[in-house]
Parts: sequence; structure tokens; C-alpha cells
Amino acid sequence: MNTGLMIELCIETPNLLIRNLNQNDLAAFHEYRWNPDIAKYQGFEVMDLEQVADFIRQQENKLSIAFGEWKQYGIENRKTNKLVGDCALKVYDNGSTAEIGITISPLVQNKGYAKEAMEAIVQFLFGKKKVNLIEVIVDAENFKAIRLVESLGFKKENHQTEKVFFKGNWGIEFHYKLEK
Repeated sequence: MNTGLMIELCIETPNLLIRNLNQNDLAAFHEYRWNPDIAKYQGFEVMDLEQVADFIRQQENKLSIAFGEWKQYGIENRKTNKLVGDCALKVYDNGSTAEIGITISPLVQNKGYAKEAMEAIVQFLFGKKKVNLIEVIVDAENFKAIRLVESLGFKKENHQTEKVFFKGNWGIEFHYKLEK
């Protein structure tokens, strides 16, 4: 019985390197993870420096993930060698379905990094990992994320629009899917 998947991720794009997080990312990761505006639509809460250090320690040497478990990767600007964001990946129990999420620092948003990273991750999952379906869950008020996933060809599943209690408030989540 296969209980996990090797996900050694090191993807190069023209502007980005998507790779394991490491302790050199501490300051840049904390720079946006403490920001309530960034955490607003995310599954994480605002993180202090100690929480960020612990989180990176847990993620940096994790070369395989159990099915259903999230793994976080860094998104680095190849020209500056600085972390500009991170992406999360979860692969489900049969290995043919994955869920992804992305966070880009507000200091570098609107430069196309989110789209470039998402395109590369989709190609990696469909190509090298033989995933057949990729899912993204987006808060209905996160208009930038909605535009991003729709621009990449993700289709909203109307039957999977959910009202959820999230961070102390009721809200709506849209479920998007992209098939190979």
C-alpha cells in the first residue's frame, strides 16, 4: 500500500525557482506571513518570527508527503535570490488528484509571479507526477486569485460553492478544477 508520494520539487521558470523552503528564507517568509491582509484569504493565521522558524524547520527537509498532507515550497526570484512567496501542494490518496495554493508577498505582487509559478506547478504535476486533476479553493472575495485561476483555465465547479465558517466569519468558497 502506497501511503505517500515523493515530491522533490525544484522547478525553474524564466524568473522563478520553486524549491524547498530553508532557514535562509526566514526573514522574507516572515515579512509577508505576519501580514493580516495576506492571511485573510489563506488557511494560515498571522505568524510571528518563532512560528515561521518552526514552520520552515518542519518543511525544509520534508522530501515526501503523505497523501492528504500539505507541503509548502518557496518561490524565489532567480535574479535577486530572494523569496517572493510560497506555494502549497497536497496530493490525494490515489496520486491522481492534487490541490494547490499560492501566496505572493505584497511587496512583489502584480509582477506575474503567481501566474508563472502556478503554470509551472501545473505542468510539473500533469507531466512528471502524472496527476490528472488539480483543484484550487478560492474565497469568493479574493478577486485576484479568481482572475488568476480562471486565466489558467481552471473551471469553477458550481455544485461545489460552499458557505463556510472561516476565521470567525461566514463566507463563500469557490472550488476550481483543471483536468489534464
